[in-house]
This record gives sequence, C-alpha cells and structure tokens, in this order.
Amino acid sequence: MRPTNILDYQLFLNFKLQFFLAVLKKGMKYIVLLAFALVFSSCNTCIGVYRDAKQGVIWTQQKIQGTGSSGGTSDPYGAPTY
Repeated sequence: MRPTNILDYQLFLNFKLQFFLAVLKKGMKYIVLLAFALVFSSCNTCIGVYRDAKQGVIWTQQKIQGTGSSGGTSDPYGAPTY
C-alpha cells in the first residue's frame, strides 16, 4: 500500500520510524553484549583491565590515606608505573 497524499505519507514514515526504533531498543542489549564480548575477548585485555583496576584502587587508597607510594619508581609526569 503506497500513501496517496502527504498526510498519509507522513504517517507511513512515522510508523516506519517507530517500528525501527522499537526494533533498535529490543536489539540494543544484544548490540551492547556483542560489543562487550568483542572488546573483552582477549585474555591479555582481561588481565590488563584487572591490573589497571587494581592499581587504580591502590592509588585511590593511598591518596585518601595520605600515604606515599608503595615503592618502585615514580614518573614525574604522573603516569602510572608498575
């Protein structure tokens, strides 16, 4: 069924847009899940994320408690050193 006048055509486009958005909302969780799986599929990536998160927690605890660094070298530009 093709729309015959401009109002019918606008309603037709509005319906198609609403249908597309509904499908997109339904599929969004699968898109996010797929993106998450692709990003974190490497073992090295998971190890790196864990290491960085752990170092971030240690750094935050030291900043809150006011203690110095836990040994090792420090970077004068503020980059984390492991």
